Amino acid sequence: MTTLKFLRQREGISQADLARRLQISRSDLSRLENGWFRRVQPHVETALKEVFGPEWCFASLMEEPPTPRPNVG
Repeated sequence: MTTLKFLRQREGISQADLARRLQISRSDLSRLENGWFRRVQPHVETALKEVFGPEWCFASLMEEPPTPRPNVG
């Protein structure tokens, strides 16, 4: 799973809705979420920042999401 998919699910955004916001097909979004693409068109990266925040560059969205630490003690 990529951070992109993790954030989309956490925010409760459907694949269809996010694909529409990015102006790409749902199948292309699925490929993105599974890490099949390493680059996207500039308008897609801009739209991703509008949805998830300017701190998210495309490369960081393609990484594995951080693993939560267990609560100890």
